[in-house]
Amino acid sequence: MFPKPHENAVVLQSGGPTAVINASLFGVQNRWVQTRKNCKIFGSKFGITGLICDNLVDITRMYLTKTSGTPSASLGTARHSLRNHSKKGIDAILKNLVKYRIGHVFIIGGDDSRENTFDLVTHAEKRKYPLQVIHIPKTVDNDLSHTHHCPGYASAAQYVVWAVKGIDLDNRALPGVTIDIVMGRDTGWLAAASVLAQTGENCGPHLIYTPEMKFSKDKFLSDIEVVMAYHKRVHAVVSEGIIESMCVKELIREAGLGNFALGLGGQDDFGHIQLSGTGLLGALLSYMIKTELKIKRVRSNSLEYPQRSFPMQSVADFKQAAEVGTKAVDFDEEGQTNVMVALGDSTQIVYNHDIFPVDLDDVFKEGAETKKPLPKRMIIDENGIDRAEFMAYIGPMIDLPRVSDELLMDITQEKE
Repeated sequence: MFPKPHENAVVLQSGGPTAVINASLFGVQNRWVQTRKNCKIFGSKFGITGLICDNLVDITRMYLTKTSGTPSASLGTARHSLRNHSKKGIDAILKNLVKYRIGHVFIIGGDDSRENTFDLVTHAEKRKYPLQVIHIPKTVDNDLSHTHHCPGYASAAQYVVWAVKGIDLDNRALPGVTIDIVMGRDTGWLAAASVLAQTGENCGPHLIYTPEMKFSKDKFLSDIEVVMAYHKRVHAVVSEGIIESMCVKELIREAGLGNFALGLGGQDDFGHIQLSGTGLLGALLSYMIKTELKIKRVRSNSLEYPQRSFPMQSVADFKQAAEVGTKAVDFDEEGQTNVMVALGDSTQIVYNHDIFPVDLDDVFKEGAETKKPLPKRMIIDENGIDRAEFMAYIGPMIDLPRVSDELLMDITQEKE
């Protein structure tokens, strides 16, 4: 039986920043100060590396109300895997936990951060160090299993909807093929959100591709031809994760771009090849269309990093981000450890927001699936999203564009 954990706490932000991650930070700090009158709470600067390098700041008496409403990560963040590093890093973390009398750790982040939470608990148990660690979900990819949705996703999805709507209006005025590349390595939740830009019969995006779909060169080109014949223009949204599709890999190989692609983006600490920030996928798909279909006007946009920290928060997203931070401290007070704060029932499509703890032993048990894919019922013909099904899922989480297709004066559609 371990002795009681030290009285102080530390909170850190990890992985990609979001529009509402600071709301979760505020939720943790505010609740901790309310309930632990004589205990301190520290912020680890630049994620878990702050715990390793003794880069902590006392945030006990800071007023984070204004900071909570700002995007990005106010403590700074990092991608650092405890699993892929020597025990030197773990030794440094435990040394600093002892130094600051910290027995409670709150990690705000996505799937890799959930992995770090699990590993930190495991190492602490091996060293017989009393420690309670709680994972607070955050990811614009919305791909964490065991939770209905993730804080950060709704705000990012809202940005995607508005950006795609604006791009579609541009494509409508100057017809051609336009491809929007949206974040989403393993799942297509962000790309799927673009279906909400379809505010009228003639609106794009006309095609949506996600990693859950069977993407092939022949079908992709055929889809482009069909839509071009019908609409005289094409607007497609593509998840960056389809770069893993065989036809795209073959195109990279044929062009001799393998080393170029890896050198251009590199890999993060968890071994993920960098997909965003290169524009490579959009360029490859544009090249494919131009050379195979002989269409002259082909353009690609990579929505890139504005998806994560664009200063246009979803009201519901902000509120829930703060709530999961608050509940994390409540679960810690109950003695919970090695858990993730879940937001809603992951087995249900319909929007819900009950908050409860999920044991990470269940998440990471052998054979457990750690990613949450788009449900098959949302996917249409391997090139589209069922708008009604998606709306049933996302519910009141985001605000829809108020530009109606029927209100747009488009005299180019009038018959002569």
